[in-house]
Amino acid sequence: MTVIAAKFSKDKKTIVIGSDSQTTRGGQKFTPEDSTQVKSKVLKLEDNYAVACAGRVSEISLFQRYCKRTKPKDATEDAIFDFMIDFKDWITNKDKKFEFMSSYIIAYKGKLFTVIYGYQVYEHLDYATGGSGQQCVNVAFALNQDVKTGIEMAIQHDLYCSGEICLIEVEV
Repeated sequence: MTVIAAKFSKDKKTIVIGSDSQTTRGGQKFTPEDSTQVKSKVLKLEDNYAVACAGRVSEISLFQRYCKRTKPKDATEDAIFDFMIDFKDWITNKDKKFEFMSSYIIAYKGKLFTVIYGYQVYEHLDYATGGSGQQCVNVAFALNQDVKTGIEMAIQHDLYCSGEICLIEVEV
């Protein structure tokens, strides 16, 4: 499990995106010292385009590779939905049994979106969270804290979050 979070800066000039760094598979936890399969859950693709991922590692890896090749046509819920359908088409050409099992935060052209299991796309005007530690981050955000503090709270209080804090910023 994991925690991902994104929040507009107070001056609305950037979006800060973060995650923990724990990678799990089944009942096993991996660290960078254990395996090369530990990957970042946050990926900055351009100055105004980044993704954060929570869920199945194999799907996240493919999604990040897809995002390196292409991007949404626009910064709207419909365009993000179409982008996810195109991603599914791209994957099902390789794996006919593919099903969405992950959640994403997408920051694109100054807007912030969540995508839940591929088909539920929502725009967020202040912040977005995901993963097992999202409740901890939501509490931190309700107390006017930043992304780093929210991720720290999730690492401290959610059994399935741990490791280092990964943060990136994108332009609005």
